[in-house]
Amino acid sequence: MEIASDGIVKGLGAQLPYDQGISEAILAGYALLGKETPPYVAVPAYKVTKENVLDAWKLVYHKEAPDSIQSAAK
Repeated sequence: MEIASDGIVKGLGAQLPYDQGISEAILAGYALLGKETPPYVAVPAYKVTKENVLDAWKLVYHKEAPDSIQSAAK
């Protein structure tokens, strides 16, 4: 809400837990199949600003932002 309404928070790096889970599931499958996996895997954070807050919400939560966020972003 702070980002959408141009409040005190101007941006952040959003984590992508759904995408992290997909990456972990793929790596678990590789391990079960005996395929080599990298020792470390990271899903980078997503830069969120007022300009992309609605797109970021959809990317992170896999659904549209609530009406309150959409109204604040206008």
